[in-house]
Amino acid sequence: MTEQQQSLLKTFVNKYLGGVADLIGSVLDTIVFIEFIYEEALQTALFAANQAYRNKDYETAQAIVDYILTEIYPAARSFLDTWGDIAPYSKGCFSRFYEAARMSAETLNNAIPTMGQPEGVVRIYANEPDVKVYIDNEFVGVTDETEGILVKLAPGYHTIEGKKEGYETAVKNVKVEPKKYIAVKLYLTKAEE
Repeated sequence: MTEQQQSLLKTFVNKYLGGVADLIGSVLDTIVFIEFIYEEALQTALFAANQAYRNKDYETAQAIVDYILTEIYPAARSFLDTWGDIAPYSKGCFSRFYEAARMSAETLNNAIPTMGQPEGVVRIYANEPDVKVYIDNEFVGVTDETEGILVKLAPGYHTIEGKKEGYETAVKNVKVEPKKYIAVKLYLTKAEE
């Protein structure tokens, strides 16, 4: 498009659309910018997890992988699913990157040693602090804001419940495999009064 054509188009848009086009452009830019922020967060977290793994700091590597799989990736995917159709030219690209990041985190998750135990290892997080956690109706502990609860479980299916006064009980059914590690996040919602 020539400079003259661009000028005519801009004049037309401003005259007949009253700046709506500029507003639409800024919304699209904002959506793409937020998608980039999620991309950078995933890249940085994956880099940190891989560095911790290479340094044999498995506990740190596991904590970062948990954060990727329970916080960053779900938030990025949710944002993309909600707003991505407004910026479809970038949705496909970011969607593929987010999925690749998830797969990398899961691959690293499976590579982190679980200390050779025949049981599986489960780390339980909650979106609220001070959540009482029950596994198969047996109390196992109370969550804090960062570390979660780490438990070893026999292979098989288990029911994990999170309870807190004033909130609906959160329930997750998980399959525990021998010598495998999984992270679970319980999402509690306020109880209706």
